[in-house]
Amino acid sequence: MRLMIQKEIPAVPTFTIFEYFADHAGSPAAAAPPRRPCSTTRLPNSKKQVAAGIPFAVGSDVGPFPHGTQARELELMVRYGMKR
Repeated sequence: MRLMIQKEIPAVPTFTIFEYFADHAGSPAAAAPPRRPCSTTRLPNSKKQVAAGIPFAVGSDVGPFPHGTQARELELMVRYGMKR
């Protein structure tokens, strides 16, 4: 994280793709963590990055779901800790 701050390398959490695959899973087991964005590593790391002041960029890995729905990534980023 120190290098990300020094070099202004943004974090790109891509929460949406995990939500999409969990919502379209073939079974309840496939929808269970870590497929959800609040998995054991993704959400805690994003919260640490926010607290450390790392810049963020929006990316959604939009490929498998409808284009024009990328704003969902912004909603999830706010839900999971982004304030500005």
